[in-house]
Order: sequence, then structure tokens, then C-alpha cells
Amino acid sequence: MPRVLPDYKEESRKQILLVATRLILEKGYKNVNMGDIAAEAGISRPTLYLYFKDKKDLLMATLQNMIEDVGDALEISLASSDTSPDGGFFDRVHELYGDKFAIFFEIINATGIDPDLFNEIGRLHEKLLERMTTHIETRIPACKERMDPYIVSNALLALFIGLQIRRKIGLPQDQVRESWNTVLHALIGDISQKQTDRI
Repeated sequence: MPRVLPDYKEESRKQILLVATRLILEKGYKNVNMGDIAAEAGISRPTLYLYFKDKKDLLMATLQNMIEDVGDALEISLASSDTSPDGGFFDRVHELYGDKFAIFFEIINATGIDPDLFNEIGRLHEKLLERMTTHIETRIPACKERMDPYIVSNALLALFIGLQIRRKIGLPQDQVRESWNTVLHALIGDISQKQTDRI
């Protein structure tokens, strides 16, 4: 029996996640089944189950990938030596996901969703918050003198989610970017500037 090369398997997994995300956004989580996803991905249903044990497992992998990518983009943004504290965050996330981030809203608004999904979404958000907090503490140690980095992380995540909603209902991307940049500068920019001045 031929072995599946690891690179090919990972590429296939990514493709399945992209298809699943698109179908969930088009039809709604409750209206998509594993057969739909397999057919759209061009694989058999048994092959799909080699990658994911069920629809919930597939969904959680989709959400986890998105959270990790958003975390990566935010870390790059916060670590940017750019004069702007934004560091291209919203542009980077928009390029990665565009309207796909709305999958979180689809899950949260769906009726009859397994409570475990909500708990898992909460766990993923907490993981992102911990990562953000650690990065702020490392990158901007002076932040702790003025405010709790965990609270700053919560505020930034809430702002990000709110701006995604605003963008979805028509706020232009340049205004989303400007809003993020303004608040990020107010929360962190002056602290990091003071820290730089001390050196």
C-alpha cells in the first residue's frame, strides 16, 4: 500500500479546511455535513474521516488555525519597528482570511450548537490572550507599570472582534486600519515610545 507523503497530507488537510470554511459560511454550520465537505474537496467521505473524526473536530481545527494565524499576525504587528504601531495587522489578517473570520459569528449565532463548541472557542480565545499577554510583557515591559497586560490583551481582542463586525457591515478597510492604529497607539504606543526613550 503506498504511503502518503507528509507534505501532501498537510496540503490536503489545509485544502479540506478551506473548503469546510467556505461551505459553513455559505450554508451555515448546521446545514453542512461531512458528505458535502468531502464532495466539494474532491475526496471520498472515508478519506475525509482519515483527517478529521467528525464535523466538530473539523470545525475546531478550522477555528484553531485561524486563531493561531491571527496571533502570529498580531505578534508581528506588536513587534514591528515601524513608526506606526499597527504594523500592517489588519491588512495581513484581511489577506489571510478576508470575510472568513465571520465563521466565528456563524457558530456563536447558530441555534442548538453543542455547548462544547462554545467552550472550545473560549479556550482558543484564552490561548490567544495568553500569547498576546506574554508578547506584550516581553516586548513592552514598561506596560506593566501602567496597566495589566492581560487586560490590554482583552481590550485589543475585543477591539479586533468589534472591528471585524464593523468591517462586515460596511466599514471601509482603511477606516478599520485607522481605528485599530489609533487605539493600539493609545494603549501601547506611548508606553513603547517612553521605553525606547529610556534606553
